[in-house]
Amino acid sequence: MPFPTMGCEFGNLHFFLALGFHFVVFAAVFVGQSEGHQLEKRQTQNNTLRVVSILEPPFFSRKSGSNTGNDRFEGYIPDLIAKLAQVADFNYQIQLVKDGRYGLKDTDGVWSGMVGEIIRGEADIAAATLTITSHRHRVISLTKPFMNTGITILMKRPAKSQATLTTGISLIFLPFPAEVWIAILVAFVVASVVLYLVNRFDPYELTALQDRGTVPYTGQRYFGVSGSWWFMWSALTWQGYERAPRSFAGRILTGLWWLLTLQTIIIYMAAMVSVLPLAQVERASAPINSVFDLSKQTTIEYGAVNGGSTNRYFCDSSEAVYQRMCGFMKTRETNVYSIADGVRRVQRGGFAFLMEGASADFIASQKCDLMTVGGFINTKGYGLGVRNDSLDLLKKLDVAILELHESGFLKKLHDKWVMERSHCGHSPTGQPSGSSASNMPQNIQGPSLHLPVVSLTVYGGVLVPFAAGLALTLLVAIAEILYFKFRGEINSKAERDERLHEHVEEHL
Repeated sequence: MPFPTMGCEFGNLHFFLALGFHFVVFAAVFVGQSEGHQLEKRQTQNNTLRVVSILEPPFFSRKSGSNTGNDRFEGYIPDLIAKLAQVADFNYQIQLVKDGRYGLKDTDGVWSGMVGEIIRGEADIAAATLTITSHRHRVISLTKPFMNTGITILMKRPAKSQATLTTGISLIFLPFPAEVWIAILVAFVVASVVLYLVNRFDPYELTALQDRGTVPYTGQRYFGVSGSWWFMWSALTWQGYERAPRSFAGRILTGLWWLLTLQTIIIYMAAMVSVLPLAQVERASAPINSVFDLSKQTTIEYGAVNGGSTNRYFCDSSEAVYQRMCGFMKTRETNVYSIADGVRRVQRGGFAFLMEGASADFIASQKCDLMTVGGFINTKGYGLGVRNDSLDLLKKLDVAILELHESGFLKKLHDKWVMERSHCGHSPTGQPSGSSASNMPQNIQGPSLHLPVVSLTVYGGVLVPFAAGLALTLLVAIAEILYFKFRGEINSKAERDERLHEHVEEHL
C-alpha cells in the first residue's frame, strides 16, 4: 500500500514545514525584542548615556578653571543628575545643546533644541528647566517633575527717587485705611456733640446743677463745646479726666465711648503688629502689580521667549486677557530669542519679561536693579526628557525623582542653588534680605505693598453697637428731662398746698 503511505509522508512533511516556519517567526520577534531591551540595558550600564543641557545659571553653568568631563559644569542640574545616577545606577556624560534652545517645532514639524536632539537620538536625557507641556509630551517622554514653579513677571526695579520708605508719621496711619480713620473722626465728633447736648439740657448734669446752686459754680463750665471735645479726646488717648458726667445719660455715653476706645486700640495694635515688620520695606511706585495691570496698558512692552512654553501658555489659553497679551506680543514682535536677551531688554527699561518664576527669582537676586512682580500666574513643573522607546530608563528616573522628593534632597538642592545665592540686600520681590516672599502673605508681595489693614466692614462691628448706644443715651436724656419736669410739677403743687395750709392756720 505505497500510495497511502506516500500520502502520509507528504502530510507529515507539510506539518513539519509549517511548524518550522512559525518557530522562525517567533524566534525573530523574540530576538528583536531582546535586542531592544539589551540595547536600552547597555545604555544605562555603560558610558554612552548622553545628558544634554543648556546654560542657565544657577541651574547649569560652566565652572571656572580647566576642569574636564562632567566636572566642567556646576549648578542645580549637574548635582541632580549626579544624584540620579547614583540612585538609578547609571553612568552619564554631559554635553551642551548645539543650538542653545530648549525645543521648538518649526513650520515643517522639525523640533530644535534639546527636544530635537532627543528625538534624533543625539542625546539620551534632556536635563534642564524643561517645562512639562502637552506639545513636548507628544514627541518625547517626560519624567515626573523635580521642581514646581509658575510664570511671573521680571521688571526693572524703580530708582530710589521713585520709592518711598514707610517710616515716621506715615507709619501711624498704616493699620487703618482712610475710611476707618474718617469713621473714627465722625464717631468722635458725634460723641462730643451728644455729650454737649446732654450737659446743656439734662437737668441732672453739671451745668443745670450749677445753675440751681446744687453744685457750687467755680467759674468754669466743664462740658461746654471745648470741654466736651477735650473730655472725649482724653478718654480716646487714655489720659484721664478732671470731671465725669453726673447724669445717667452722660454716664451711659461715657461708658460707651470708653468701650469704643478700648476696642479701637486693641484692633489698631493687632494691625500694627503686622505692619511693623514692613516699616522699612521700599514701597516702589512701579505701575505694574500683576499680569492684569500689564495687559491694560501699552506703555511698558512685554514678551517671552519666542516659541517657549511661557509664550505658548498665553497663546493657547482661552482666557480673553491672555489672548489679548498674546496678540500684543505678536503684533509688537516683543518676544525674545533667549532668557539672556529678555533680561538685557528689562535692564534697558520699558520692558517686562514673562518667564518661569524659579529662574526669575534667581536673576532678580543676582541683578539688584531687577525684581519680580505679581506672584505666579500659573503652576507648572520641570521634568527630564527621554526618548519614547526608553521606557525602562523613564521608569528608573521617575522612581529616583520620587525618592529624592521624599528624602528632602530636592528641597536642599533648591535652597543651595536658588535661595541662598542672593547678592542684593533684598529679596527678588523687594523685601528685606532674610524675609522670603513665599513666607509672606500673598497680598503684600510685589513692588507696591498692600498692607494688611483693617477694613471698614470689620470696624463696623464696633461702630454699630456704639451707634445704638448713642440712641439709648438720647432716650435716657429725654426721659430724665421729662422726669425732672414731672417731679418739679409735683414739688410745686406740694409747696402750694403747704403754703395754703400755713395761710389757713394763721387765720384760724
